Amino acid sequence: MIRAADIDGDKDLDLVGTAREAPLIVWYENNKNDARIEWKKHVIDSTSPQPLHGQIVDMDADGDLDLVMLLGMTFTGNPSTEQVVWYENDGQPARGVWMKHLIADGYTGSLEACAADMDGDKDVDVVATAWGKNGKVAWFENTGDPRKNWKQHTIKTDWPMANAVQIADLNGDGRLDIVAGAERGANEVRRWRNAGPREALKIGSLRQLFLDDHIIERIDGLKRTMHQPVKRGAVIKPDQEWETSLQTRCSPAWDEERKLFKLWLITSTNIPGLAGTSYAESKDGVHWTKPVLRQRKSTARWKTMFLRLFPATHGQRTASKTW
Repeated sequence: MIRAADIDGDKDLDLVGTAREAPLIVWYENNKNDARIEWKKHVIDSTSPQPLHGQIVDMDADGDLDLVMLLGMTFTGNPSTEQVVWYENDGQPARGVWMKHLIADGYTGSLEACAADMDGDKDVDVVATAWGKNGKVAWFENTGDPRKNWKQHTIKTDWPMANAVQIADLNGDGRLDIVAGAERGANEVRRWRNAGPREALKIGSLRQLFLDDHIIERIDGLKRTMHQPVKRGAVIKPDQEWETSLQTRCSPAWDEERKLFKLWLITSTNIPGLAGTSYAESKDGVHWTKPVLRQRKSTARWKTMFLRLFPATHGQRTASKTW
């Protein structure tokens, strides 16, 4: 895991990271020196086994940033060490090892945690996934003192290989929902709607996306129809002789001026040591082209390939005579 936040309150971004097998949880202090950054390593915990994924958040409302963390992923061999914990930043984070507070132990398969006020009581709760064949999702209620007396609420059990989890108000009803994914097992993404108490919704004249009947009082003379998606198959393929595979890490961006979709892809090649980004565009989202951008005449074939892989737009570097 790697996260960025101002850990020491000096107005610049520090880094927090984990090394599962070490085991090690550290933060790197950002010491700006003119145009350079000098990093100083500080240990948060070097004894708890199998630290994995978590979130930086002010757990105790004292104005500095703490760290929620999960330990385990079934690798410890000891259920008592498969834990949900948080580490307290006492305001002097570089002074030494941070105090560790137990939220729950025996949470076998502990993998990833995120934190937010799930029940609207003005304190920070924690949502966590558990990996393995008996994967699960639960939220842990902060009952007032984050150092003790947490209450576990199980949301989903028997969900193999539960993995990433996020908290967000997905339907705009003023309550935080949960979305999580499970990989080589359940192979699903699920969303759980928070149906807890809330203040009255103020919709006004805003447009609404009716995913469910939550904000609908009644329906007269209407029928809800769920239209099925049409599978089109692969629409962008490695079609150049040097391309071996393509990956997408973002959704297409709509260019209102040119009236087309733009998409940047991570591109692997069969040229040793050369890989990068390629660009594609489409007017309908189905038929895509990969134009050559700012291609220069050259007898060196690899230079043409480089220009295709690293377009001059979108902040990429262009080839010059020095390449």
